[in-house]
Amino acid sequence: MDADARKTAVSLALIVALGAALRLATLPSSTVWLDEANTITGASMSLPGLMRYMRTQENGPPLFQLILHVWIRLFGESDIVCALLPLIFSVLAPLAVFLLARDLFGTRAALWAAFLAAANTVGIEEATDIRHNSLLDLLTAGSYLLLFRAAADRRWFWPYILVGVLGIYEHYYFAFVLLSHLAACAVRRRQAVPRIFVAQCIVAAAFVPWLPVMAAQFRLGANTWMHLVPGPAGLARWLVAAVVEDSGIFAQRDIRVLSGTAARLAVALPLCAILAAAVIRALRARSRDAATAAALAAGYLVSIGVPILISMAKPIYVPGRYDIIGLAPAIVLFGWAFSSFRSRILAAILILFYLGNTAAFLLRDPAPHRFNDRESVAALARVLRPDDAIVYVGQSTLVTNYYLRQFGVDARTKRTYPLQAEAHPCWIDMGALRARFGGLRGEAEGIAESVRAASPRRVYLFFPGAEWFPKAASLPMIEEMEKRFSLEAVRPWNGFFYDEVRVYRTRGGTGSTS
Repeated sequence: MDADARKTAVSLALIVALGAALRLATLPSSTVWLDEANTITGASMSLPGLMRYMRTQENGPPLFQLILHVWIRLFGESDIVCALLPLIFSVLAPLAVFLLARDLFGTRAALWAAFLAAANTVGIEEATDIRHNSLLDLLTAGSYLLLFRAAADRRWFWPYILVGVLGIYEHYYFAFVLLSHLAACAVRRRQAVPRIFVAQCIVAAAFVPWLPVMAAQFRLGANTWMHLVPGPAGLARWLVAAVVEDSGIFAQRDIRVLSGTAARLAVALPLCAILAAAVIRALRARSRDAATAAALAAGYLVSIGVPILISMAKPIYVPGRYDIIGLAPAIVLFGWAFSSFRSRILAAILILFYLGNTAAFLLRDPAPHRFNDRESVAALARVLRPDDAIVYVGQSTLVTNYYLRQFGVDARTKRTYPLQAEAHPCWIDMGALRARFGGLRGEAEGIAESVRAASPRRVYLFFPGAEWFPKAASLPMIEEMEKRFSLEAVRPWNGFFYDEVRVYRTRGGTGSTS
């Protein structure tokens, strides 16, 4: 290995180590939230049980859950252990980005791209999210790598198809990644478009067996919480939010001083000016880099723009949630732009900016996760007895039940209100709920009666905030409980979904919940 190769290897190792350290810093605060508990619950089942769970309780394809299923069998289902799996995928993503950028622009650009990927706040935030996002990010970067290789060399045709199949079985949004590949290929290597299209047809054929499950998931209303893009002005706002706020390229989206659009644009404009200057220099030099940069920009805009456009008619997109499919092309694009300038002062400023941006993310309020269901359930576990009862209002029963299992305690009597949330604990179809408000009183009465018949020592009623569940829908359950039990205390609950726990005891009972 020559000196340059050793220097590159050492630099890449340091960058990967930096990315790993930044991600590990979020691990202690990685308390499980609603969707994560849903994922762990399904992955902890037998394989047949997991497949049934995917059909009735999930809203995506099964790849991550299958991998997590094996992981849990090997290492257990504690929150830290489960969070390590997506963290590993997230640590590998800068390596895939490095290979992609090196193929397209050379080693210097590749090191810049790897650094941007390692310090990207979106990637760090998703690193310990026990969902599909980190693996989706890794597969997106890998698919772009194999796209450009397959476009130039037929030997990469089948590896490209393999990653495409893995991607589409990882997340439905990978379909937009495949669409972005056609756009990128049309810009950079138009003659290879038919070959890439054939490869994608094979990927689509491999996905056909899953279509009945996908249809069943959509019929259950798992996406009813999404909203339409509110007209042309809303379209512009969502596009700006996706590019400026949710790419992790410009500034950490939760920094208060940058909460306004003008402040965010003030940070974005200098970085965009560097990109524009790099493109102009490449065009003047008649470099192929300009076409490659245009291909990456086209791929990025298609991957995030098409779902936003579709959401003007059918809501399928949520700002800040699915933009991760655009991280790889955006990072490589800016990595190339930064590498094209040899100024050490500029390089130092950029490095300090991104390290400061990441530090601001890690230090916010006071860590990446504001809620801590683990601590809240730990306090509950100290007083909960088997002859107590738990009544959940709305979603998030999965989180509390998960941590109760971790602490080895539970209540024999558990009920969920409304019954819709009992059937599908990970989402609420608000339209269906509002359509049958009149029937909620009967549901609440039946649940309260069944709890009273169980003769519990105490009843713990988990009450959600108005942000997650309409208070008007919660009131019938509270009123029916207070007809039958005496309110003993109202305890705050620092959880993702619930704000408080109302503690009831049988009328005339005694004791303390402290």
